[in-house]
Amino acid sequence: SYDKHDPGKLDEIEDLTEISKILDDCCYYNSTKFKKLLGSINKSNLSVLFNNIDGNASNFDSFVAESSIHKHSFSIIGIAETNVEAHNGDLYRIPGYVSEYNEK
Repeated sequence: SYDKHDPGKLDEIEDLTEISKILDDCCYYNSTKFKKLLGSINKSNLSVLFNNIDGNASNFDSFVAESSIHKHSFSIIGIAETNVEAHNGDLYRIPGYVSEYNEK
């Protein structure tokens, strides 16, 4: 079935209003709002943390430290713009998670 909000199908959406609506549904959470949101999540549900890290070499350690203060085990952590080649992925591990790095 066709889901107009499936990000894999964005090239098939011709209506800019539809694309604008998808972007409008995105939310920014500061640390306080994020902590409140995490408290409301049912632990048996899927939870995902995504971050456009803009370079593991300069930002990975602080990302891991900041995400660990929330005391929440995410089902999935996705990190984009790592600027890390797949063969160097073992240099950047998050305890309790399996890493998968892909080349551009």
